[in-house]
Amino acid sequence: VSVQENKLLNQRNELVNLTIELLAIDNEYADKLSKSRSDQQSALSSKLESMAASSKLRNELSNYSERQKYYYITAPQSGFITETIQKGIGETVKEGADIATIMPDKYDLAVEVYLKPQDLPLLSVGNRARLRFDGWPAIIISGWPEASTGVFSGNIVAIDQFISKNGFYRVLISPAASEKAWPERLRVGTGTNAFMLLNDVPIWYEVWRQLNGFPPDFYATEDKPIDLKRKVPLKSVK
Repeated sequence: VSVQENKLLNQRNELVNLTIELLAIDNEYADKLSKSRSDQQSALSSKLESMAASSKLRNELSNYSERQKYYYITAPQSGFITETIQKGIGETVKEGADIATIMPDKYDLAVEVYLKPQDLPLLSVGNRARLRFDGWPAIIISGWPEASTGVFSGNIVAIDQFISKNGFYRVLISPAASEKAWPERLRVGTGTNAFMLLNDVPIWYEVWRQLNGFPPDFYATEDKPIDLKRKVPLKSVK
């Protein structure tokens, strides 16, 4: 019996020792876990501090970049400077003041013609016109547009609704796509003479018209009739 009791006591002692070791392992695990979590929080804190410092540096860089832009004046579009309004070195420029005149490097050519008010009823958008540019010799034969040389064709694209300060109406003429192209060396500001394109008539008719002072025959655009769609009223009013 004593032998069995001793074995029981030994087993109980081993159980107590194992329990103590298990508690020690649990405490060690809890300590290491707490340390790992503390290190993780420290790393996250360092990360947030680094992000805050990086954001601060980016903000400073953006401020310096914006300040650096004040040393240069950029144009709204690419082109060539044709006139400098503010001249001199070290001048103070007010906000909104004009500094220079810029001509775009990519543009569509158009001729600006001023017309007398009494001639305005002869024109409408879409009419054809003949143009003679300064610097290009031209021979114009009235009544025979095909026989004329040195002249170029165009179409009226816009007519001002209000008279200009000079007492004339402004008309814009663009190149005709189906006719001979305008000269490549043509530049903005070139002088132009515009002629309304007349009908093809026999030479005797043109001489007779000139002698009698009759008005010329212009090319007339065909006005397409407007098809009005009538709708039945929803209800009649008595």
